Amino acid sequence: MSSSLRREPNQSDLQIIKTKRLVLRRACPTDAEYLLPILSHPEAMQWLSLSAGLRRTVEEAEDWLHERLARPRNDSFLVGLISAAGAATLHGQVGKELKLTERETLDEAIGVIGCSSIPRIGYIFHPDYYGKGYATEALQAYMDSYWGRVPSVSSGKAGSFDYARAETAAENLPSRRLLEKCGFVFQYIVGERINDESYGDFFKGGFREDAFYLIARPGADVDLAGIPYGHS
Repeated sequence: MSSSLRREPNQSDLQIIKTKRLVLRRACPTDAEYLLPILSHPEAMQWLSLSAGLRRTVEEAEDWLHERLARPRNDSFLVGLISAAGAATLHGQVGKELKLTERETLDEAIGVIGCSSIPRIGYIFHPDYYGKGYATEALQAYMDSYWGRVPSVSSGKAGSFDYARAETAAENLPSRRLLEKCGFVFQYIVGERINDESYGDFFKGGFREDAFYLIARPGADVDLAGIPYGHS
């Protein structure tokens, strides 16, 4: 899979976060064609409700993306590999939030990460990029940035949170290891009966168990045990 993520001229000052190998660029409505190879891939989507995510055409990917971006507390980023030109442009800026210029590109769209609605964290990566450490690199960078964008409870500002949450299928061990590697703390398993054919073959006609994880803002006094599943 290869796609050049060139920013459209009318998408001014798109926020990005750089790591050593990746750029996380805030998702925008014109990203559907870059996300389609991920949203249409059964292995990438096997742990999700297919009705909630699997898309087979650019138009269907647009619907998925626009619905996500329309949510009031959305904080979604596209994950891409840095081009040689981009690496030179962004040299020395690791961990900083920057702005893409119209001439900067990302060589590969490898995933999407962030909050469909703050504080719930999620991510999807194309299977071609599994096992390379990209997901860990992206999630660590995203979380470092998340605490700067989301106001602390002590600030008294609207939309404040001192934690983030994530759920993943209990049997999805790579995803669970990823969360734990990035500081998320396992809370408990939540069971759900699956009778919906929109789910993938893995869950069809069966019982799904989700592992519930939380992470506290560094330095904040947060009782994670007091945050129930589904709370935001």
